[in-house]
Amino acid sequence: MAIAAERNDAVEVRRLMKEEHVNPDVIFSERGDGFPLLAWPIMTESAEGLRAMLENGADPNAHQTYVVETYAKKKEIHRYDNAMVFAIQHKRLTPLT
Repeated sequence: MAIAAERNDAVEVRRLMKEEHVNPDVIFSERGDGFPLLAWPIMTESAEGLRAMLENGADPNAHQTYVVETYAKKKEIHRYDNAMVFAIQHKRLTPLT
């Protein structure tokens, strides 16, 4: 889906989401940084790919959580940033007009 979104292929994004049931809200980078799939078309400045993902149900607020054990042996739940926070931090949000 990342490649389809990067190529601004709205038809393929829709097909993947609707027919193949690819859910971008639960797919994150395997690098361990919580990078959400929805952030990919933002990073590659692919406005139509981003639009296609959002119009087909992608959640701009989807984020991955992780647990950190503190020095006091307490477990704290933290979350990685969502795609919109990523866009603002990296100044790569192309207006969808």
